[in-house]
Amino acid sequence: MRAIELYRTELQGTRHEFVARNPWPFVVFMAGPASAPADVRVLTIDRFVVEGARPVGNSVMAAEVQAKDPRENVVTIGLAPTCDVVVADSSLSKQHAWFARSGDGWQLWDNDSVGGTQVNGQILQQGFPRTLQSGDVVTLGYVELTFLAPEAFYSLVTYLVGG
Repeated sequence: MRAIELYRTELQGTRHEFVARNPWPFVVFMAGPASAPADVRVLTIDRFVVEGARPVGNSVMAAEVQAKDPRENVVTIGLAPTCDVVVADSSLSKQHAWFARSGDGWQLWDNDSVGGTQVNGQILQQGFPRTLQSGDVVTLGYVELTFLAPEAFYSLVTYLVGG
């Protein structure tokens, strides 16, 4: 997990060079007035923590959807420290969901999570994956993330760091 600001030095190259160095998709969390709930006992999105993340600018954090073992095509996400992407939010299950490479794209699978998994507001049922497109909004429990292909992430980083 790296903060968006850390990508500033990598922006000195071209988009193609950035994507070659960062081939995995990203999930991005953007906190703002709309995501700061009045009752944090119910919603915990304002306390979003990803292992190793640091807020940047307007509380923008990103995680590369990458397996700890680079030979794997499945990336787990959840509360447990054994997950590839650890999200420390009590609305997530230990292994909440997983991303699986499918051809040139990615699918999201729910792991029978207690808090549920949604893509663009549509609930995923266990055993029925959803093919993801760059820009899809993925909701895990109460945590809302945006799934971005490396090219789209490059554009976001360029915009955020004023490149």
